[in-house]
Amino acid sequence: MVAPGRIPTPIVLLFAADILLVAAMIIDFWLGSPYGRLRNLLDLNLENSLATWYSSMQWFCAACLFGLLALHAFRERLRGLLALTGMAMLFLVFSIDEIVEVHEWIGQKTDVLLPDATRSTTPFAHTGIWPFVIGVPVLALLAFAIVRMRHIFRPGAAHARRLLIIGLVVMFTGALVVELAANLIEIRRSGWDLSQVAAEEFLEMLGVSLIVWSGYELLRAYGFELRMPARAAASNRRLAPKSPTLGSKPVAG
Repeated sequence: MVAPGRIPTPIVLLFAADILLVAAMIIDFWLGSPYGRLRNLLDLNLENSLATWYSSMQWFCAACLFGLLALHAFRERLRGLLALTGMAMLFLVFSIDEIVEVHEWIGQKTDVLLPDATRSTTPFAHTGIWPFVIGVPVLALLAFAIVRMRHIFRPGAAHARRLLIIGLVVMFTGALVVELAANLIEIRRSGWDLSQVAAEEFLEMLGVSLIVWSGYELLRAYGFELRMPARAAASNRRLAPKSPTLGSKPVAG
């Protein structure tokens, strides 16, 4: 298994992408957002943006990694299979939600629980109460799944368990705590607003990168190797064009 202090190259690339996406939005803001289309593409607070696509792919990778282990657990009849499968499916739901905005829609519907069925006269005028109605129960469900998966995290997978817990804490700190801080900001597209959005989205992306790392390490702990099969590699070498060499043809004259 990879030593806990060593970060695999694919995870390093994810961390780099997390930083670059936040930096790109900040730089565009400092430059005055000269191009509207580029601003919308880089704005972490918009749903139809590069960051939204990236976050969806992050969750999809996490779902695939944990799903692969769930298939192995099913074949080997390992304890904790249902919790592991449920977590993989929940990660897939998170991936879909990044694109189709399910939690935003449900969040709007939960406004009926507020006085006069509107958030505008409450301390949660910007976010509504979805972090409490949706976020907290989902976090509790994930915590329950981790407890039920304790047999999956055998001694060799302790590092993966730590990464999963840290990743979920970091991700939900951004998605719930920092999200709620948006209610304290009155002027949108300001420096404070930019800082809040950047902190929220960076913590969310960083958290998911840690969760992907957890899935990677968990598969490694069970003997999986993510690499190109030898037969496919050999086939690619045969199909590669050969460079001409001296002496391959007789020289005329």
